[in-house]
Amino acid sequence: TLPAGADEDWMRWDVTAAVQRWADGTWANHGLLVRRDDETLGDSGPVFPAALHPEPAIRPRLEVTYVGAATHLFEPDTVRGNGASLRWAAFDGSSGASFDRWEVHRTLGEGEFTPSEATRIAIIGDREVTSYRDTTAGPERAFSYKVVVAGEASNARTVTTPAAGQARK
Repeated sequence: TLPAGADEDWMRWDVTAAVQRWADGTWANHGLLVRRDDETLGDSGPVFPAALHPEPAIRPRLEVTYVGAATHLFEPDTVRGNGASLRWAAFDGSSGASFDRWEVHRTLGEGEFTPSEATRIAIIGDREVTSYRDTTAGPERAFSYKVVVAGEASNARTVTTPAAGQARK
């Protein structure tokens, strides 16, 4: 439910059950539809940005997180001219793999990559540590990060660093 006059912001829905049914094959994947409960002609409601919106940061997106041996790398909330502050989900061992270390990998550019295509910028032997601040990247460039645990890589996160000496929160 969205209150009348609400500020523009991301709207979030938990679609875990639907995605699980799609993955299990017990439910046909016909996508998701967002609409008003009552679509009475002439009634207004929220306007959702289109997929072709000129501002890429506010285009609609679907993020699916699943459990495997790898961790989930969260969207960095602080990016400095020399790198991002990274956080990831704790290792729970639910996949049967055992913890050996965290490895943080970075590559120049946007998108997916394999850790062998990247620079390993940190090795962390403490299972309880789930964050790292990169201070070795360059300003005003795009970098992608992944975290490797138990031999499996996390999802990639891409950031564009601001000018030297600047930060974006």
